[in-house]
Amino acid sequence: MKTKGIVVLLIITTALLAVVAAAIGPGPRSGVSMAGGPVIAVVRIDGVIMTGLGQTTLLGSTSGSDSVVATLNRLRSDAAVRAVVLRVNSPGGTPAAAQEIAEAVAAVRRAGKVVVTSMADVAASGAYWIAAGTDHIVADPGTITGSIGVIWQFANYEELYRKLGIDYTTFTSGPFKDMGSTSRALTPEEKEIVKAIIDDTFNQFVEAVAAGRGMDRDAVLQLADGRIFTGNQAYAAGLVDSLGGLGPAVEKAAELSGLGTYRVVEYGRKSPLQVLLGEVSALLRDLRLVLLPGGGLLGPTGPGVEGP
Repeated sequence: MKTKGIVVLLIITTALLAVVAAAIGPGPRSGVSMAGGPVIAVVRIDGVIMTGLGQTTLLGSTSGSDSVVATLNRLRSDAAVRAVVLRVNSPGGTPAAAQEIAEAVAAVRRAGKVVVTSMADVAASGAYWIAAGTDHIVADPGTITGSIGVIWQFANYEELYRKLGIDYTTFTSGPFKDMGSTSRALTPEEKEIVKAIIDDTFNQFVEAVAAGRGMDRDAVLQLADGRIFTGNQAYAAGLVDSLGGLGPAVEKAAELSGLGTYRVVEYGRKSPLQVLLGEVSALLRDLRLVLLPGGGLLGPTGPGVEGP
């Protein structure tokens, strides 16, 4: 009963905060276009990139491809928006999420709008996959980028389970259904399956970089051994186009779009109130997982294109 009361209190608190947020309104930099000339939209991609909605908490952010794609689709159809700057600060993420965002970027470009990437502290692996498909990449000299490659890790706790007296009895419909189980090592056949998946995803990554950067595939392969680069090194290697921060990236977007005057409207940055609402929602979700039977998730998450 005590836990139920806490949940009810959190629900009421969330509802009240939502009412306050609605009353305050989105503000001039929330992504709602206002009358008064062409717009350069700044879209933030922060944290690990994955499919779904993503979230922003007091401890950090993840970028969900569903949310980013929805934003880019909205900008694509907004006549006031003439260019988009992706402000990327991400170590990478899953291949599918990177591909979904990259396709949305391509759709914006096909609509005749310029897309420029502005790399912040880090824009590596899956984040570079996205950046490679934009019109121009701007990195700070000290940005960490590159990490063109794919990683997929499996944990084997078999010895630990044995010491703890934990034993698994597993029933499967096929020999590979429990591949990646933490209760045993991978078999040689399973390692071949994993390698084939890694190789195929890697080839997709290399092709995306080669096409987006206008580079020969062999030239990309020379850089695609998983290493990271500073912005300076990436510029020398042809992985980025110019050096600078967000300001120069916006200026480059304006130049490529032929804009003399423009307004910058930022998308994706959440207010402290929105972050608080996200925290409360996450807490409610976690409580639901604890309180409801069968609410947990375990198992390998699939290959990732994550950076350092």
